[in-house]
Amino acid sequence: MRVQLVPPDSDTEPRHWVRHDQAFAMMVRPGSIEWGSKRSALEKFDYAAGDLALCDRHVGEWVGLMNVQHLQLGISDAALMASSDGAYGEVELHPSRKFADLRLKALVAAARAEMVAGFPSGRLFLDSVEQAADIPRRIGLSALAKD
Repeated sequence: MRVQLVPPDSDTEPRHWVRHDQAFAMMVRPGSIEWGSKRSALEKFDYAAGDLALCDRHVGEWVGLMNVQHLQLGISDAALMASSDGAYGEVELHPSRKFADLRLKALVAAARAEMVAGFPSGRLFLDSVEQAADIPRRIGLSALAKD
């Protein structure tokens, strides 16, 4: 699991983002992000602290104004495979711009506390959080096996 604190971005010009890893985010403070599948069709999503979002994987998305600080967590393919009931190949989850899960929120808060402390527990702690998160089951979305 990779953990990164992403500050608000003052850039208002829409830009195209493509992520090749599976990642989700927890908002650290209230704010909003403009998302869309087309540059001309951005939709504003308002977030409260603790709200979660699951990013698209391999599919580009347009991002406009992003005025919310959030913690971005990259989930390894090994963790996705381990929790996907025998899927083979690459596991891809359906994106969700906004969702809530109290257990996942608590695990992300623990990862954030570890990050703020400088990761004193090391890799083992993050690997344990990644496994405990059990992303496909926690989010309640089906995993898609890809060859």
